Amino acid sequence: MRILIVDDHLVAREGAACLLQAMIGSLQVHEAENADGALALYAEQNFDVVVADVNLPGKDGYQLLEGLFAIDDRVRALMFSMHEETGFVARALRLGARGYIRKSAPAEELIAAVKAVAAGGRYVERRLATELEAIADQCEVRLTPRESEILRLLGEGKSVREIASECGRTYKTISNCVGGMKSKFGVRSAADLVRISISESMRRQDEE
Repeated sequence: MRILIVDDHLVAREGAACLLQAMIGSLQVHEAENADGALALYAEQNFDVVVADVNLPGKDGYQLLEGLFAIDDRVRALMFSMHEETGFVARALRLGARGYIRKSAPAEELIAAVKAVAAGGRYVERRLATELEAIADQCEVRLTPRESEILRLLGEGKSVREIASECGRTYKTISNCVGGMKSKFGVRSAADLVRISISESMRRQDEE
């Protein structure tokens, strides 16, 4: 297995490399400290898995994902980040990442994630996945076409103001729709709606 680790912190790169080499046999690990370096390496030799941080100097991890898919539409990327907010997870999955793990997650989760992604599967850290699964059944609530679109955009990390601009509606109209969806799903915050949206998106991807 060939893995590319992308992180601007040397300690983080070497720590992840040592852990993976110790736990996974027949492993070749290459490293890059920024997106441009990673893209250059990937263009020269494809990798089975790219493990990348979200916060990178210059181009961030999301821009790296876009660049990787421009080179190879079958790239298998796992985001390895300190961020646990659902907006970060949602954006990574929307851009094609096959997994998301926090840097504070147990070592065995990183190993499991790399193996799953390398095998063509998906892996979201258990703590985050549990939150999504806990409200997965709520996705059966009937939504209007407008509400469905707003829910999708929330899952992509868009704010109410951004959604209003994109949909050509007033902020108040979109805010009222968000409030109505909270009532339908029985949740209290927009963050809960984001988790529902991510859960539904992951379900659709798995079905495909």
